[in-house]
Amino acid sequence: MHNRPQTSLALARHMFSLYISYFLVVWLLLYAGVVVAIVVVGSLTVPKLSILDLTTMPPRYWLLGVGAVFPSAMLRVYIAHGVTRARLARGASTAALVVGSLLALIMAAAFATEHLIYRGNGWDLPVRGHLFESASSFGLVFGEFAVVYLVHFLAGWTIGLLFLRMDRMSAILLLVPAYLPAVLAEWVLGAGWPGLVWDGVFGERISAPWIALVACCVVIAGQTVLNERMTATVPVAAKSN
Repeated sequence: MHNRPQTSLALARHMFSLYISYFLVVWLLLYAGVVVAIVVVGSLTVPKLSILDLTTMPPRYWLLGVGAVFPSAMLRVYIAHGVTRARLARGASTAALVVGSLLALIMAAAFATEHLIYRGNGWDLPVRGHLFESASSFGLVFGEFAVVYLVHFLAGWTIGLLFLRMDRMSAILLLVPAYLPAVLAEWVLGAGWPGLVWDGVFGERISAPWIALVACCVVIAGQTVLNERMTATVPVAAKSN
């Protein structure tokens, strides 16, 4: 990276190239483990649920952690190379969108593959706690996980910014509001634990799948704007108190 301001798109490409190989390794190792588990379980008994589905919770919280670390880890480095905070924020938003979409694409392909394996062996593949009702619904699987990954990274980004802009106690008190958009998005999608809570209480989906995705895009847009504005005025060094 040169010691001069760069465009937001160039920054997004740089951040994408820095981290995408690491992200892909994590995801591919995860799914390699799923394949092994399907083979082992399938050789012993008939699977009663999606083995892949058992692995879908940890990645979102890993992305939450990545987002939380991002401001303190990257801000000082980029600013030292002549990058403005505003351009860094726009570049990070673009990179997050691309990475989240790519990881969601991998997840959709993984669900489609598991669906084919189950169908080929005559096994049922019940789906619960998701926007989609069938693992073969590629578009809805992709849409759900693209949203889930993005809202968790953005929530983490907000949390990281709180600890840079505020004293520690104030930041801790705002952790729940910062994470609330991710909970709201999963609630609307009927995904994750918020979706399971909704299903347990009301027993039906909040809205039609595509309406839910549009509503989540509004949530994503709102938190993206918030993060970009907070990043544009964040101090370079974290406060020590």
